[in-house]
Amino acid sequence: ATYIDGREYFSLERDAQLRAQNAAHRTRITQKILIKGAPKPKDKKDAETEQSEVSDDTPHTLSKGASNRTIYYLDLYLRGINPADHRCGDCGTTELQLGDNQ
Repeated sequence: ATYIDGREYFSLERDAQLRAQNAAHRTRITQKILIKGAPKPKDKKDAETEQSEVSDDTPHTLSKGASNRTIYYLDLYLRGINPADHRCGDCGTTELQLGDNQ
């Protein structure tokens, strides 16, 4: 076992127990799927209705970009995320979604 500051961080015995538990869960789930059958693929109509409201398409007009930006910040606000904590350009995704070509 590996201990750091008196706490066990890794143990071969515990690892073996967890691996056995995972194998049992995997077997149970596999058997359940085999008995019940694999889930059926969704219709194309259903898949289209489940898309997010913010379009992945690059907006072609300034008003569309502003609308996407408003929806994006409203979504952040409703989820309790401070928009000031995230800056455009941190990952680049926001600029692609909002069509900001600065």
